[in-house]
Amino acid sequence: MRIQGSITLLSLLIILAALCNTGFSLTCFSCFNSTDICLNTSTCTPNLDVCFVGVAAKRFYRGCWRAVSCNQDFFTERLDVPEMTFRCCSEDKCNKIIEDDSGTAALSGMTVLLVAPFLAAVWYLCS
Repeated sequence: MRIQGSITLLSLLIILAALCNTGFSLTCFSCFNSTDICLNTSTCTPNLDVCFVGVAAKRFYRGCWRAVSCNQDFFTERLDVPEMTFRCCSEDKCNKIIEDDSGTAALSGMTVLLVAPFLAAVWYLCS
């Protein structure tokens, strides 16, 4: 009985040690001055506690960032751009796209151009 309790305690300690080492790192998409698509990811260091995604002059910026520095002035100064649309978030890989204030994804111009003819055809066939 005593050996079984020791094995259970040892197993619990091993599981806790594994969770402490792996469970608290944030993973973000990480591409600077890229086009719309970004597949690179990086694990953020402890002092970088949010992911960010920003768009300036048709270029996308994604990566790890500090929550206290997640503001327009800091981004435009650090990235040397006059104006930027951006957002910060705190879940793994949450910086794939920019969402508007209602939480819905902003559609790119190319997406609208591709979907519009399809919707027009459906509208024509259904009316």
